[in-house]
Amino acid sequence: MKRYIRTDDREWSSDGVRRKFSPIVAMSVINPQFCRNHTVQVELEQRDEGPIPHLHVYHDHTCNPKKCSYVRLDKAEYSPHHPVIALPKNVKQEFIECMSKPWTKQYIASINGDIQIATGYEAAVSIWVDTYEGGSYSKFNLDENGIPIMPNYEEL
Repeated sequence: MKRYIRTDDREWSSDGVRRKFSPIVAMSVINPQFCRNHTVQVELEQRDEGPIPHLHVYHDHTCNPKKCSYVRLDKAEYSPHHPVIALPKNVKQEFIECMSKPWTKQYIASINGDIQIATGYEAAVSIWVDTYEGGSYSKFNLDENGIPIMPNYEEL
């Protein structure tokens, strides 16, 4: 899982893009193998993000907040505590593909202990639960095996 830390007034370079950040923030890039080969960049911020499970969906690799949609993990809605920026059609399709494709470096266990490769969505939920929910999946819909069910993001 690709993670990086943004620190106070230090420049950080990724993919040749120079950026400046102020607060300390840790981000998890969701399905980075997919994102690397597509326009969309999906990230889960790992700091005090409040009680609403959501992702930062950047429309391109510049990670410009003016081109970022904040999509909930627990339902097909935009997160209400960030500015609502609708996903352009092509970005929405890439986002859905990123979330539904296997992330070959992430695994998830069912309630009976079977381990399988996780999709981008399943891994994102797992990271959110581990970071913010103390291991509880109560905010998410699960199938009969205890695996998170992805909302229909076509409805966004």
